[in-house]
Amino acid sequence: MRQMDTMNKGFCVKTKDSLGDKFFLNICHNEAIPTPPTDITNLRAEDVLEKDITEFRVPMSIGTVRPEKDTKGLECKACDIVINSLFYKKIEYDSNWKNFVLTIVFEALKEKYQIDCIEEDKIILSNRRHLGNIQKHKIQDRDMAKEMGLDYKDLNNLKEKTPKIQMLSSAHFEAKVPKYRLYKKTFKQNCLIGEFIFPDVISGNELKLDLGEDRIIIECEQKNYLLDIFLPVIVSPYKSSSTFDKATKIITIIMPLVGG
Repeated sequence: MRQMDTMNKGFCVKTKDSLGDKFFLNICHNEAIPTPPTDITNLRAEDVLEKDITEFRVPMSIGTVRPEKDTKGLECKACDIVINSLFYKKIEYDSNWKNFVLTIVFEALKEKYQIDCIEEDKIILSNRRHLGNIQKHKIQDRDMAKEMGLDYKDLNNLKEKTPKIQMLSSAHFEAKVPKYRLYKKTFKQNCLIGEFIFPDVISGNELKLDLGEDRIIIECEQKNYLLDIFLPVIVSPYKSSSTFDKATKIITIIMPLVGG
């Protein structure tokens, strides 16, 4: 079994299931996932789309389906899908390749969870790379062998010829959520103040901050932190500022309220 420590975010897809509920797919990538066979990677997307999709295998790890909230705070569902990093680069800027992979993802969701996502309703979001906290994945070598069309023994032989991947515990890991508080304060105008503590972060350069009008996402891949919360008010991201205190390990974000 392999534990994938870092999920590289790719793109986010919004669709609906057969019950009409919102469903988000976080397409991620990781080098631990094997590359697809050369009968796919050597083809153009146009050639693949003309063929029977059942002819091809695309190794992927499918996470658990979990409840989330969308940007409006409404209930929805989300699932993380992980493909090989090199293969992701091939599809990243090619809509035909993306549609091909998503067709396979929808089929896989139906097979694994009996979830019918409506492919015609899918929208690849341009301003969001993921929804919610990305989960870490663990993958069984036997499952990978099946996805690659190999015998389990053949996969072991293949692994001996490739860089070793550390075998870790099968326990499920999730990103850490830092403690924080939000409060209003008046400077030159009314502001929302956010204070977030990262006890083992050394420098503010380790943190990635994504601030929207009603949402904050803070990530630290090195220390496995991920915070994704909705704000109770509407703020102005472009007028906001942030500072990280190395002594207290707190990042403070000052967010002016829209409308003063």
